[in-house]
Parts: sequence; structure tokens; C-alpha cells
Amino acid sequence: MAVSRQNYQERHRRRMIQGLRDSDSSVWVACLSASRIVGNYDEGATKDFAEAMAAAIGKKLSVSQIENYAKAGVAYRFLRKFAKDLPAIRRATSMTHFGVMWELFRKYEFSPLDMVEDLRTAAENDVSVASMKIEITNREEHSETPDWELRGKTIYKKMKRLIEDPELLPPIAKVADDWIIMWERYFPPEEE
Repeated sequence: MAVSRQNYQERHRRRMIQGLRDSDSSVWVACLSASRIVGNYDEGATKDFAEAMAAAIGKKLSVSQIENYAKAGVAYRFLRKFAKDLPAIRRATSMTHFGVMWELFRKYEFSPLDMVEDLRTAAENDVSVASMKIEITNREEHSETPDWELRGKTIYKKMKRLIEDPELLPPIAKVADDWIIMWERYFPPEEE
């Protein structure tokens, strides 16, 4: 039996209300629900939705707050297929990291793997949202490095992580190792 659009949106509205009422850990429930609702309305409906959410939870919510929840949820849903450790990254960062990352991704059109690496770096190094945004903006707007080289660096990092996996199949390990050797021939690793 098909779920009507109205029932679908109502279910996600209820989940979002519950997520906003509960503790901070449930804010992601609200983000994921918002990501399935915002943008699916007629123009101006997000304002009505924000007012309805505010009334339901007893707190003031602006349209931009609702949109930020949605951006974080969209980014998380989009990146799930690119990183198995995304739940850990999510716990170590904030919904704002994900929302801002989504905005930057839409603006600069860099790879999803770069998104994950940037979020992982933010998580591992306790990078603020503002610092992350400045770093990515500078990289994307002021980089003299060609896009193929930036993507290659991302692949190189991924290959280095891949060969550390003890369950990696030998033929795949060989290809990854060959790729790393080839990359390092042209781009020697930086001394740390």
C-alpha cells in the first residue's frame, strides 16, 4: 500500500518534533526528518512549518534554523555511502559542520570523498565550523593546484587507509599498493 505524501510528511514532522524535544543527541533525528520535508513544500511553506514546529516544542524556530537542520540531514544521508565511519564523525562534530559542508559542496562542487575527509579532519582535530569553512573556502578559491591533482591526493589518502585493512583481498591490495607507489613517484610524500 502506497504511503500518501501527506502521511509521509506528517510522519517526519512527528519525528522532527520528538527529536527537537528530546536531548541534544536526538537533534539528528530532527535533521534527518527535516531533510525529507524541507524543499518538498510550496514556496513559503517552510515558514509555516517553522512556526508549527516552534509551537509544537514551545521554542522559537526560524526558517533558517529549519533549513540548517535539513542541510545537515541531507549531507549526512548523501555521505553515508562514502564513509563507514560517518556515525563516529557525526558524533565528534556537530550538525552545523554537516550543514556548512553541504553548502560548501553545493557552491564549489568538490568530491564527496573530499567532504568526508574534511569532516573527518574536523572530527579528529576538533576543528570549529568557522575554521573548517575558511580552510575549505581558501582551498577551493585560491588553489593553484589542478582539480585532478586534488582528487588524486584524496585517492592517495584513501589507498593508504585501504591497504591497512587486514581483511583486504590480495589482488585489491596489490592494485592499491601499485597506485601508491606510482603516485609517490610523481608526488613524493611530504615530510612530517
